[in-house]
Parts: sequence; C-alpha cells; structure tokens
Amino acid sequence: MSGDGAKPEALVQFERGVAAAFARWTAVQIAVREQFAGRGTEEVVRELMVRCAQLATRERAPDEDALAAEMY
Repeated sequence: MSGDGAKPEALVQFERGVAAAFARWTAVQIAVREQFAGRGTEEVVRELMVRCAQLATRERAPDEDALAAEMY
C-alpha cells in the first residue's frame, strides 16, 4: 500500500462485487422501488452494502447476533 489512503485493488474489486450482488438481489430491488424504508431506502441499502463489505474484510469473524440485529 502506498500510504496515500488509497484502497488496495482487491478491496475495490470486492466492494464492486458486493454492490453487484445487491444490485441483482430481487428483494433489494423491490425494497428500493417501493421505498420500504421511506425516502431514505437507497441510503439504507448503501449503508448495508458498506457494512457487509466491512464485516467480510475484517480479520475477526463477525458477531452473528450483531449482524442480524443490524439487518432487521
């Protein structure tokens, strides 16, 4: 890593993959279209994508109960 704050290419590619999976997820598409979380539904989905990527790239295994609480 160059120390300039740039993300490693592998992380960038992983985040793109997470975004692609969410984009193809039918339940997410319906939730956004129908605004299940109100006008901020798209932001909620973006935050969930970021959180999933963060949890997946941590060195420790995520706390399953904490993750479930965030998703519900």
